[in-house]
Formats: sequence, C-alpha cells, structure tokens
Amino acid sequence: MGIPVAYYISPQIWAWKESRVEKVKRYVDHVFVILPFEKAFYEKHGVPAEFVGHPLLDEIKHIEVDAPLFRKQHGLSDRPIIALLPGSRKQEISLLLDPSAQIIASFPSHQFVVSKVAWQPETLYHSLPDDVVLLEGSTYDLLALSEAAIVTSGTATLETALIGTPQVVVYKANPISVIIARWLVKVKFISLVNLIMDQEVVKELIQAEVNSTNLIRELSNVIEGGKRREAVLSSYALLKEKLGQKGASRFVANRLLKIIAG
Repeated sequence: MGIPVAYYISPQIWAWKESRVEKVKRYVDHVFVILPFEKAFYEKHGVPAEFVGHPLLDEIKHIEVDAPLFRKQHGLSDRPIIALLPGSRKQEISLLLDPSAQIIASFPSHQFVVSKVAWQPETLYHSLPDDVVLLEGSTYDLLALSEAAIVTSGTATLETALIGTPQVVVYKANPISVIIARWLVKVKFISLVNLIMDQEVVKELIQAEVNSTNLIRELSNVIEGGKRREAVLSSYALLKEKLGQKGASRFVANRLLKIIAG
C-alpha cells in the first residue's frame, strides 16, 4: 500500500528461528534495535538496522532511597540485604524458591527479601522461612539497597545490572521445555547481561545447576568481600557504555516524524 513500516524493539530472531529475518526484510522498511549486537545481526542478512540505545536507560535513573525509612516501612533488619527475584510465572517461582530458601541459613549476617509480583498469591511463597520478607513493588529500590541478588533470567537481569547490584542468574523450567529450547535457541548465554557483553559477566545456573551448593558458592563470590564482586561491577560500567545514550524512544519518535514527512 506504499505505507512505510517501522519496527521498534525487534523480535529476538537472533536467538531462535533465524529464518524469520526474511519476513522482516520483506515487510519492514526501518528496524530500530535496542541491543548493540542486533544491528550486526540484521546487517548480516542485508537488513539495514539502527541501534538507538536501550529504553531501560531512561526508566532506571539514579535511584536514591532513604534506607532507614525503607527498612522501617517494610519491616527489615539493619543487616545487609540479599534480594531474591524468582520471576513472575507460577512455575518458575515454584521451581526456584525452594533451592533459594535452602541457602538462607548459610548467610546469617544477611537479610533475605523476596520480590513478589502482584498477580501471584502469597500462598505460592509459602516455602520461605519466617524471617524472609516478602516485598510487593519497589523492586528497583530493593535492588538499589541490596548487596547482591539472585535473579531469574529475563529483563530483570539487565535491570539489576543497570542499578549496579551484583547478581547470580538462575533459570529452571519444565525439563522437556528446556530440551526443546536448547535445540531451538542458538545463543551462548541466557542472561541479557552476558549476551550484550559477549562473555560471562554474571554466573548463570540452569536447571540442575540451581542447587544450594552452587548458589552458596556463587552468591559468596559477589557479596561484599567476594572474589568476583569488583569484576562484576567493573563490567556493569562497560555494559552501560555499550547500551548507548539515554532517550531511545524519543529518538525513534523523531525519526518516525521524519519518515512520515518523507
């Protein structure tokens, strides 16, 4: 029909079913990507793409939290905080909470806080010890105050990195689903942090690797005094540089105005 088509935040065809790039090539005139490596992927297939930066850079600005007030409001002790982000889906929460709960006794000097999603019932978190705080909302503030975090693979891993909290990334799902995913997906890492940096910045534990032994070891590596903590924080600074400038959505909007005007 002669109407220009623009795609902002393209599908993750670089991860699986790469052949879908042919549809993008056929139907889309302008591709705006938010991950730096996506530009090279599209151009390899003859699709011009423009890297515009990541919108999370605008969403996650400098976070200042009144720590004493936050702790008082949510019934937290004055111990250093370890945040648990077990995801938002019922299955992943059920599979990840138990191994996470098993390690709490190994960190008696820390306060564990679980980030709860609003649409899941509290009964889903029943396996947690009594001294673990369940916190709904204020996830960014929680991460900003946390010494370290255990985070389910997804956008939360990038959010945690941009806030600057060292993390251990975990993923656990139905075994059949994981077998299928490993057959289909063609990436070296599961976390956005490692994918963007093209190296293992944060430790990833998948399926059977998500156990108390591994969690204790990897969490110990990134809390204060841990042997990998400073390396992770240094890599986070490089990650922010790779993600470009703030204002991605505003930039795309201005580009669209020019496209519409011809």
